[in-house]
Amino acid sequence: MTPSQAHSLSLDLYTSDAIKSNKRTYDNSHYSETLAQVAITAGTGFAVGGALGSVVALGYQFVLLPSADNAICQLLEKIEQKYPACLKGTKFARYSTKIIGSSLHYAVMGSTASQGFLYGASKALMGTFAGMLAVKSSNEIQDSLGVSKDSVTRKVVNVAVGSSAAYIVAQKTEQAWDSLTPQSNVARDNYGPKRKLLSIDEQSNPPITERSGQNLCPERQNITNSSGLILTGTQGKCASITVTTGPLSIRENSAQNAIINIQGNSTVDAFNTSAQGAIINTQDNTFVNTYNSSAQGATINARGNSWVDPHNSSAQDATINVQDSAEMVFFDNSAQNSTINMQGNSRVGTATNSIQGATINGRNNSKISTHHNSAKNAIIDVRDSSEIRTNHNSTQSAIIHGQERSRILILDNSSQHANINIQDNVDMSTFSDSAESAMINASDNSTVRLYHSSCQGATLNLQDSAMMTIHHSSAPSAAINAQGNSRVITYSTSAKNTRVNVQDESHVAYYHCSGKNATTNAQNSSLVETYLKSAQSATISAQDNSQVIIRHDSGQSATINAQDSAKLSIDGNSAQGATINAEDDSQVIILHKSAQNATINAQNSSLVQTYLNSTQGAKFQTQDSVFLTTFNSSARGATINSQDNATVSINGYSAQGATINAEDDSQVIILHESAQNATIYAQNGSLVQTYLNSAQGAKFNTRDRVFLTTSNSSARSATINAQDSATVSIKESSAQGATINAEDRAVVQISENSAQGATLNVQGGATSIHQQSGRNLQAFVSGGKLTVKSKNALINGTVTVCSDGRLLDSDNQEIFTDNDRQFTLHDRRNSSFELDKNCDILSKPLTELRPADVSAGIISGGIIAAFGAVVVATTTGITCYIKRNALKSFICYCRRNNHEFTADQLANTLITIEEEEEAKGKINPSVAEDTDEKEFIAVEIAEADVPPNHSILEAVKAWLTTTSNRIKP
Repeated sequence: MTPSQAHSLSLDLYTSDAIKSNKRTYDNSHYSETLAQVAITAGTGFAVGGALGSVVALGYQFVLLPSADNAICQLLEKIEQKYPACLKGTKFARYSTKIIGSSLHYAVMGSTASQGFLYGASKALMGTFAGMLAVKSSNEIQDSLGVSKDSVTRKVVNVAVGSSAAYIVAQKTEQAWDSLTPQSNVARDNYGPKRKLLSIDEQSNPPITERSGQNLCPERQNITNSSGLILTGTQGKCASITVTTGPLSIRENSAQNAIINIQGNSTVDAFNTSAQGAIINTQDNTFVNTYNSSAQGATINARGNSWVDPHNSSAQDATINVQDSAEMVFFDNSAQNSTINMQGNSRVGTATNSIQGATINGRNNSKISTHHNSAKNAIIDVRDSSEIRTNHNSTQSAIIHGQERSRILILDNSSQHANINIQDNVDMSTFSDSAESAMINASDNSTVRLYHSSCQGATLNLQDSAMMTIHHSSAPSAAINAQGNSRVITYSTSAKNTRVNVQDESHVAYYHCSGKNATTNAQNSSLVETYLKSAQSATISAQDNSQVIIRHDSGQSATINAQDSAKLSIDGNSAQGATINAEDDSQVIILHKSAQNATINAQNSSLVQTYLNSTQGAKFQTQDSVFLTTFNSSARGATINSQDNATVSINGYSAQGATINAEDDSQVIILHESAQNATIYAQNGSLVQTYLNSAQGAKFNTRDRVFLTTSNSSARSATINAQDSATVSIKESSAQGATINAEDRAVVQISENSAQGATLNVQGGATSIHQQSGRNLQAFVSGGKLTVKSKNALINGTVTVCSDGRLLDSDNQEIFTDNDRQFTLHDRRNSSFELDKNCDILSKPLTELRPADVSAGIISGGIIAAFGAVVVATTTGITCYIKRNALKSFICYCRRNNHEFTADQLANTLITIEEEEEAKGKINPSVAEDTDEKEFIAVEIAEADVPPNHSILEAVKAWLTTTSNRIKP
């Protein structure tokens, strides 16, 4: 026997054994196992091809499989004879029989699948395998529970488990295929040739005849239905069916690729994969219902008040034309990936995952309403006054186009991640958490309205005069871009954390607490407005001639940037605590208590104006030729820094208590009773001017070539410090009651009745007094020179000159006497006393105490000749007696030497000394000064504390020692 004959014999024996083994398997299998195999095969077959798939699978496995194995083995025998010698006699032949046999089984079941051979074969394989595993697991569990193998319970459980597992896994396999091929590109052999899905713009009149290029039906049977007809099996395939009056029922794969014309109030119901690839034309109040995967790939033309309702995955990949007031409602996964064209007042409604991935074109007043997760990934185009309304999570990730006066309503969490484009006067509204993370583009006078927390994280683009209104907490964290004269208005806490860009003369307005933490950029002559507590903690930037208006408590703690000739107007308690930056010729106007405690930075020739109690407690930083103007009680308590040629103008009671810093050739102008009690620092060539009762009680510090001018009764009771080459001009009745300190190389000029009742300390530089200025002035010259330019100057004044000071007349001659002068001169240039820098005699310990009459109650005393003051120690304490005409000088002395003494304390401690005894009564110091009643005024400055066994004299010495030998009232 040759090797080939031996191998042929072994193959025959193996084939015979395989057939017999297979037969024995079926014959000897336990009844419960046989039922399980039936259930698995039936479940898998049903999942693959429906009822037909189950019948084919069962028939093949239990009837044809043994014969098929025999045929396969014979085929392999012939093929193997052609193999090389090295492959003959291997295990390849044995395994090939089983593999090809099993593959043929799955291929037979796969051929019944409507989706195509590859779909069906893979579903059959996975379903069978899953069913076998499920039955095996079920048997193991029931064995552990002691369930009998012949029991009805085991049979029922195995049948249920096997069929369910096979069916479910087969269906999951289909879903896996769909996820890999989202556009359903898997071949669908029984659908016929591919068709182009025409849009409504490509076909204005839906076809009612055979499609172009269709060769499946070379001949058509004409069927006319007038009394009711039921088509089953292959009936009506490629037929031309006309339904006039009676109902038509199409079932079980019938009427595929048929042409069906429905009219005359007829009703057509299509079931179970029927009418696939068909052309269905409806009109005249007809009704069409499609179920169970029917009408897939069909062309449906609905017109004339007809109704078409696809159900249960039907009408998928179909082309559907709806017009002339026709209506369609899509249910249960129907019409997915279809093309739907609407016009002529037609209506379409969708529900339950229908029309996903579909293309919908609405024209001529058509209306579309989507519900329940439908229209996902769809493309929807509405025009010509048509309307689309999306509800219940529908149109997610869809593309929606609206134009030509159409209307779009987005509701109930729908249109999330969608792409929506509207133009040509379209009206669009979003509600109820819809359009989350969507992209909306509006143009050409279209209007978009956002309500009820919609458009979260969305991207919203407006152009060409489009308008958008945002309400009810909508558009949080969104991105809004407006250009081309577009307009955006936000209300009701909306647009939080949103980024808004407006340009090309566009306009954005925030109202009612909206725009919190938002970022807004305006350019190219655009306008930004905030009202009613909106834009809190926001960032607003305006440039390129844009304008920002902030009013009604809005913009608090915001950051506002104005540049490139932008204009910023802040009004009505707004922008409190804000940071405002103005540069590049920008203009900022702040009104009505706005910008309190704000930080304002202005540079590059910008203009800043504050009015009406605004900018209180604010901090201003101006530089680079900036012009800052404050009016109407604004900038109180503010800090104003001016540098680099900046100009600051303070008017109308403004900047009271403020701190003003001017440097680097800056200019500060103070007018109209403003800057009262302010602190003003000027240096590095700056100019400071005060007018019209301004700067009362202010403190001026000038140095480094600064020029200070006080005019028009300004700087009353002020403190003016001039040093380091500063120049101070005091004129026009200004600086009355002021304290003026000149030192270093400073130049001070006092003229025109100014500095009345003032105190002048000249410690360096040159100071001159002109005309009738300096009335009642007290001058102390300890360095530099004081020039009295007029004999009418210093009327009733007092001048004290120390050894390093010079007192000159108008001819620059030294003045040593007050003869022919209207002031009192205290010349201490040759004094033997030790003087301080203010020409004051230094206090000395009262070491020489003269005993006095004990009965008079006076123990010891001492005299300070300069002020006519006497310090006396008595049994009740230590008292200072001051001559009335020296009271004011004594008070100034105490103040300059930082004694613990205030005017209020003086008013509460002054008493008169009667001739016979001490009388303790309070009097007004001004009255005491003008009264000739008594020569001395007494001030009680300490109580006597006489220790035991010590004299009062020792107590006085101890007091003088502990108080550093100074008089401390």
